Amino acid sequence: MPTHVALLRGINVGGRNRVAMADLREVVLGLGHTEVATYIQSGNVVFTSKEADTAAIAAALERAIAEHLDVRPKVIVLTRAELAQVVGTTLFLHTPGGLGRSELAAQLTRLGGSRTAETAGTARNWATVNKLLALCAT
Repeated sequence: MPTHVALLRGINVGGRNRVAMADLREVVLGLGHTEVATYIQSGNVVFTSKEADTAAIAAALERAIAEHLDVRPKVIVLTRAELAQVVGTTLFLHTPGGLGRSELAAQLTRLGGSRTAETAGTARNWATVNKLLALCAT
């Protein structure tokens, strides 16, 4: 079965949209996905699924999370191969002064919140991307 990574946008940030990772794992398992693991508290889920359509998986996760956990994060699902590639649909942003001080990052965050397919997004640092790839391999 293919391995997927779900990246949830805007949970457990600044005390808002609190989601326990154990509860998130239960929601993902409840949708029939297997080998579910979470990484850190910011909504990173690695799992296997018979479903190949990542957009369908993301939509189902958004609905289930809203229903069971009472938060409505945008969910982006990538295959392991897509995460390993991170080109084409990925923006690399170097913020030497910190992400929180970057005006460009702030502008991109506002765009990502518009919830359209063209601008939907979430951010992860490179260490997290590499850790998620390692989790996909186990």
